[in-house]
Amino acid sequence: MAAPRPLGVAAAALLAAVALPAPARAVVGGTDVPREDYPAVVTLGRACTATLVAPDRLLTAGHCASHVDPGRTRVRIGDAATPYVATRVARHPRFRYLLPTIPAEPYRDVALVGLDRPVPDVAPLGVSRRALRAGATGVLVGYGTADPRRPDRFGRLRRADVVVRDDATCRAELERAGEEQGAQYRRRVMLCTQDPDGHQPYASGCNGDSGAPLLVRTRAGRTLVAGVDSWGVACGADAGDPEVFARTSAEAAFILAPDPGWTTERLREPWDAGPV
Repeated sequence: MAAPRPLGVAAAALLAAVALPAPARAVVGGTDVPREDYPAVVTLGRACTATLVAPDRLLTAGHCASHVDPGRTRVRIGDAATPYVATRVARHPRFRYLLPTIPAEPYRDVALVGLDRPVPDVAPLGVSRRALRAGATGVLVGYGTADPRRPDRFGRLRRADVVVRDDATCRAELERAGEEQGAQYRRRVMLCTQDPDGHQPYASGCNGDSGAPLLVRTRAGRTLVAGVDSWGVACGADAGDPEVFARTSAEAAFILAPDPGWTTERLREPWDAGPV
């Protein structure tokens, strides 16, 4: 049985004293690409990946929101000489962890980060409102590690082609990969992908890819975000285990809301202790 995906260093230190996981995901089995190929995909807080979906708004995973310190977290986008500043954050109001003990995976795992000013030289990516069907292909793009044994190797942009699995296959493959994993899959708000050909190296997200976009192309040639990287098992390295994404088709109302519930306070995780 595969072990859960390795956690980030800071999260692992917190989890030594509690029984809840902090999913923080890189693209394993992918290829390096220049940042200029995907200028709307950026690093967030040295722990996650995010996507520009409006001139002053980033989309990321809900469990990444606690890595954002409004007024202090800086984000480099495009050619701006001065980094952008994250001034506010919003996490889906129904975000939670599904189990009280490890492995506890996130539900409604999407969040937004508001920037101090619009980005003038990078086009935001659209958000897909159409649910992807089994067999559809997409591209995972993220800044996480390509080596599950080296979670500290964050910050190099990679991409990998992946294929969407049907719900029954997804649940069965997750259960094979780790106890209680399949039971946490929620088909209405989640989708899962695997390596297209089933051969090593298996394409998957890993540490640092949390919040990374699953990109699809429309017939008209538009690139849309169809999923937000949420959780997985062992970076898919053991047997091509599935990678789970939050469906943007299920979360579009929150993602595109004029006021999704912004706060300028730093958000907490269940295992946070003491002052932020």
